[in-house]
Amino acid sequence: LRDPKVPFFGEEVIRVCGLKDKSYNERSYREFSDLMAEKARELDVELTPRDMERAVWAAVYQGSKDDHNAEEQPSAKKRKKNK
Repeated sequence: LRDPKVPFFGEEVIRVCGLKDKSYNERSYREFSDLMAEKARELDVELTPRDMERAVWAAVYQGSKDDHNAEEQPSAKKRKKNK
């Protein structure tokens, strides 16, 4: 089973972390995991690399959801014309 302290190496966090090598290999994973641990230390919070990965994933997910909702909402100008 998965160790709860080990971050998931997902596409969203790979993109956000700005990894040079986007391959799914051990070297890239170690770089990614180190970045998550380093960011937690920078923020001076008691979070594991897995917690940091989850926070990044949640922010990306929420941002994409907000973008999607904004596209569906007609602007105030368009709503007035339709009345």
